[in-house]
Amino acid sequence: MKQKLASLDIGSYTARMLIAFRESNPYRILPVSRAREYISIADYFDEESGTIKREAINRVAGVVNSFVLHARQEEVDRIFAVGTGLIRRAINREEFITGIEEITGIEIIPISGEQEAYLTSIGAIYSLRIGNEESLAVIDLGGGSTEFFIRRDGKELSYSIPIGAAFLHNKYISSDPPKEHELYKVCAHIKGVLKGHLRTQDKDNLDIIVGTGGTVTALGALVHGISMQDISAERINGRVLQYKEIRDLLERLRNMDLEQKIHILGLDKKRAKVIIAGTIILMNILDLFCSEDIIVSLSDLLEGILLKPQIIEEEI
Repeated sequence: MKQKLASLDIGSYTARMLIAFRESNPYRILPVSRAREYISIADYFDEESGTIKREAINRVAGVVNSFVLHARQEEVDRIFAVGTGLIRRAINREEFITGIEEITGIEIIPISGEQEAYLTSIGAIYSLRIGNEESLAVIDLGGGSTEFFIRRDGKELSYSIPIGAAFLHNKYISSDPPKEHELYKVCAHIKGVLKGHLRTQDKDNLDIIVGTGGTVTALGALVHGISMQDISAERINGRVLQYKEIRDLLERLRNMDLEQKIHILGLDKKRAKVIIAGTIILMNILDLFCSEDIIVSLSDLLEGILLKPQIIEEEI
């Protein structure tokens, strides 16, 4: 049996869609097209009240509408749409989601951090062809949250922590380039949150660490000489980022203003804005895992949704 499906993730910083064929014999997915737009929900999130401002609804709904139109032009059999990151954290998430659903006509399922971590691992492990016998961590570094999936000795653990590139940039960085005290606050915040969530037995002696998300793929592209426009699963999946390479990039980034990141490095404006905070998150995570490298994967939650749609259907 062959179905044409679309998966859509409305995250804290970007909305993304994957259209792919899913075959049942053999069980696999064959990507057709991808789409991504910045929606910057993190810019509309009021941390004090824990709410997303209403003006974000029309912005997000416009992007979702364009995705849905494309999916229908591709004659997909079904669209699976989820809300992640700051959407699930927002006190007014039901009001926010309902507002988008009324405009777009598409049902959006807010999934838990544990579900997001697990589905991301399914997509990455499948795409990278990682065997069941290897212990690993899959880390999804997003705009408003970071998800962890850890597999060791036949046991699996999934969880989410409230640190993300856009969230921390908005909270602490207002200078361009950022000042030393701003970077110190970002780093201190990350260390405090990680210390409270990661246990020693969760992070020691893993065979593989995989990273997904916009920061990780952008860093992978910069290190391996891939232009931002040419990032694809075929070109970026499986690329290795060395800790030293990430550290050296951070030293360059921290001394560049926004325009230099755009014109010298080729980053788009939205990614250039938050990449320093994202890079600091990644380095702190690798420090905590005592890891010298990380494998990059563009394939993530979107593939996981199509491979395991029953997890989304359970929430309907």
